[in-house]
Amino acid sequence: ELGVTGVLSAPLISDTIKAPGAITLTVGGNIEAGCMIVGTNLPFIGSINGPVRVESTNGDILLGNYRNNLRYYADITGKGVTLEAPNGSIIIDYVTYITSKGGPLNLKAKNAIRVLKTGGYSGATFYTMDVTPVNIEAPVFEMNSGGAIASSSAPMTITTDSATISATVRAPYYTLWLRPLTPGRAFDLGRGTTPNTVALNSIEVANMDASGGTVRYGGPNAGRITVTAPITRAGTARLWLDSPPTINPVSGNLAT
Repeated sequence: ELGVTGVLSAPLISDTIKAPGAITLTVGGNIEAGCMIVGTNLPFIGSINGPVRVESTNGDILLGNYRNNLRYYADITGKGVTLEAPNGSIIIDYVTYITSKGGPLNLKAKNAIRVLKTGGYSGATFYTMDVTPVNIEAPVFEMNSGGAIASSSAPMTITTDSATISATVRAPYYTLWLRPLTPGRAFDLGRGTTPNTVALNSIEVANMDASGGTVRYGGPNAGRITVTAPITRAGTARLWLDSPPTINPVSGNLAT
């Protein structure tokens, strides 16, 4: 276990945390890591046989924030990975990989979770090995990376009130579930332009991939789901529109 009261900055290749067992890192301020050099296999935080938990109690978790032309990513790997920013955001960019090798991958933030592509590189990626679920929760979720968020044959749940999904989110053979954080939040599927809804345009809907499984929108606490434009989805996933009040195909249709 490692505790830091202020800001934790890791700009150098030697700024790494490694252990054979469990790792818990708790920081009072921002966690800013961009310490990995292209072509190396040294993670910012890595455990061979234990889970990794990283929390910024009063700041943001910033992984891969650009430092110079050689160091710009900060991988985290463990048998289960948890990132929490209960008073901030989680922002992961460049070629940063968050990898769970046998346990759940959990991300939770008060403000936003953003997975980005910046600096002309492939973009951040989350993935899991074995049957390990992925859980993401924040009021704002942005997947705008050249990489992907992928569970290895396990369910994935994204809980948010505002979603931007410009790259692939994948949960093959299981359930990929997008649900609202605020009870009663409505969905706009198709145009993705309705204010104060979980709004996805047709391209974003196509980026939700659960081939052989189910893509689920809504849930027991969701508001109305409105299909506002024609949507064509690739793959073999079943579609579940889960809206206790109503499903309203105002001007669209779903083709699978």
